This record gives sequence, structure tokens and C-alpha cells, in this order.
Amino acid sequence: MGSIRANPHRPIESLDRTASSTRMRDLPQWLPKTPSLLAYIGRIRPHRAGQAPKTDGMDDAPEMARAPIARGSIMMPPARVLAAVDFSDASRIALSCAARLTRHCDGELHIVHVPPLLMIAPAFELGTAFAAEVYDDLRAFVRATPCAGLAPKCHVVVGETARVIRDIATRECCDVIVVGAHGLAADDRHPLGPTTEQLLREGDIPVLVVPIDWTPPDPARGDLSGTGPVIAGLDFTSPSIDAASAGARLAARLHTRLLLVHAVPRPQVTQRWSEEVESMTRQEAAIAHARIEPLVAALRDIAPVDVRVEIGGIAATLAHATEGMPGALLVLGRAAHAQPYGVPGTIASRVLSHTHAPLLLAAPST
Repeated sequence: MGSIRANPHRPIESLDRTASSTRMRDLPQWLPKTPSLLAYIGRIRPHRAGQAPKTDGMDDAPEMARAPIARGSIMMPPARVLAAVDFSDASRIALSCAARLTRHCDGELHIVHVPPLLMIAPAFELGTAFAAEVYDDLRAFVRATPCAGLAPKCHVVVGETARVIRDIATRECCDVIVVGAHGLAADDRHPLGPTTEQLLREGDIPVLVVPIDWTPPDPARGDLSGTGPVIAGLDFTSPSIDAASAGARLAARLHTRLLLVHAVPRPQVTQRWSEEVESMTRQEAAIAHARIEPLVAALRDIAPVDVRVEIGGIAATLAHATEGMPGALLVLGRAAHAQPYGVPGTIASRVLSHTHAPLLLAAPST
């Protein structure tokens, strides 16, 4: 691996503040907007106006040109993977999964770390040493994770965490963002950290959430061999159909099967109407089976497809589908707008609270 370099002597005036992911208006009001702050941001990721942003990579090889993909399209299998790390155990697991996914897909791995904004003011006292220490910490973190041979490109950018992650993913034309379920707030009992929650709710790039207790199906291999089946939730909306298609392409790459799961919720009624409602629910399940067949016929040209239609809650049904399948990988579509069950990403959050399987939330098509 090559070294990561930061240039503390680059003039502040040379920074292209409009192209940077971190802008002065993004910083908290209580933080003093001083020349030292601009200098600090410049040391993290400096570049000249009018030039393409410079990537502080762990390899010195020139970047291969790649045409940007249309935002909102789902590129599967991914050619470029971005892993967001915060030095927590959860992000180390996510980085390991991202590295294996990248290797399995013959892709390119990017790693981004966003230092907490609360560290900026104290960092002024350390001067130029802080930037170097951040890079050293990131290099040590990456080297302690099994991603040798991938020559990952590393980025350290100050700003609002979720926004920076999305900005870097867009700038580097990444096809998927990989994050851990938990952050550094170990005392938070919620299944997802705030950054992961925000990435699930917003943005137009697929997000792969890796639970902290995830283990590769075949640890001896450096990829995702043994992963499967790919389980796609289907509710007949356009986002779920796009996600099912992406799941089929990913399943083909992983040499596994695609399992389409459709849940028919059972309405809560009094005992008086229970038999009628049960009959209607079963009829709806039969209709769903018939509606799925055309999609199954199309997807079977990509990968082997199985179908499961169950009566029950959506999140519980999807989580139940992963039971007894330690290598399962879930794929869901993210709605573009709020739905009766909640805002975009709601179902993904609920499913992740009931399963230990990684979950890929595909972005809505545009």
C-alpha cells in the first residue's frame, strides 16, 4: 500500500470551496469560521479550483476513467463500492463485507471516514498533526481488516456524516454504500445508528447495512462465496420490482438463488369477522401468486428463482424468510415517497431489528 499524503502548506486561497463536500454553511453555528478552520479542512482534502478533486488513495496508481451512472439506476453487481467507517467494531465488520463484495465482483473499493465535527475545535490546538493522525488511524484500521490486495482508495472529509458519505459516493461514481448497523454510540439500544438511519431514508444510491454479528459464510475465502439465497421483498411497486431485478443479477454473480417474498398482512378484526377476513386474506395470497408469475418468468433468465407468499406482517415475514439461512442476503426497494407504513426506509429498519442478515436497500428509479 502506498502512503496517504496531506499537504499542510497548500495555500488556503487555492481551495475550491464550492466543490468540497464540506462547506462553511454546513458547519455548526457555534463553530468559529476562522482561517485556521479553512486551513484544517484544506489539509484533510485539498484541491485547486477548476481541477478534479484529488483522491488521497492508499495506492498511487492512476484512477481508471468511468462514465458516471445515472443516479437512481441500480448497478448490480457493483463495480465501485464505498465503505463508510468510524473505527467502531460495527464498521470493521461492514468494511470486511465491503472488501469481500468488491473482490467477488472484481470491483474497486473506496473507504471514507468522516471525523466528528466536535473534534474540530480541539484539533486546532494540535495544528497539522491532527490530519496526519487521522490518516494514520485510518490506514491502521484498514490494514487490520482483511482487504489486502484491493488497494482501496481512502477519503477523509470533515462535514455532516451522512451528507459527506453520499457526496463521496456520488463523486466517485460508487454503486453501493456499505455501512454497519451501529455506530460509536454503544449505549444506544436502537438497532441502527443515526447515520445509517439517515442513509436509508435519503439519497439515490443503494445502501448495504451489515449487522455487527455478521460473519462470512466461507471465512477461508476472501470473497462472498457461500452467500445465499438473495431474498427480495416484493410488494408489486416499481421500487420493489427494480430491487428484485437487482437481486437477481446479484444472485447470478454470487452463484446462488433468488427468493421472492411477498407478505399479505392480516387485518385485525373482532372474532365475529375473523373467518371472513381469513378467507379474503387467503384469496389475496392466491392472487399474489398469480401476479408474481410473469416477473418470475423474466427473472429466471438471470438466476434461479423461488417464490414464497405468506400471510403476516411485512417486516416479520421478511425476517422469518432468513431463518435457517445463515448466508442469506436481503434486498428491498426504497420508496421515493412516504407510504402508509411510514417514510422511505421504514421497512428496512424494522427488518434489521429482527434479523442478522445483511440488507441491501436499493434506491428508487428516476
